[in-house]
Amino acid sequence: MYKLRALKFLKRIHEARGDKILIFCTRSHPLIFFAEKLGIPAIHGEVKTKEREFWFDCFRKNEIHTLILSTVSDEAIDLPTANVGI
Repeated sequence: MYKLRALKFLKRIHEARGDKILIFCTRSHPLIFFAEKLGIPAIHGEVKTKEREFWFDCFRKNEIHTLILSTVSDEAIDLPTANVGI
């Protein structure tokens, strides 16, 4: 629960400043849990390429400001507007 509180705090602070946030999580179970609790899209190995690209495009267009990613982000993703990594 402490990690969830910390993530909520950091997300709120950085989004209020207009930052673009990428949250990284190596395990899919906590990643999905955090995504649901924070109300943000989760990108992990079970997410189809088309859906990943949809969320990445929304992030690039400033339609969403926060994404949570698993090791799928090791693939060369291009999100140059991201300025905060957690």
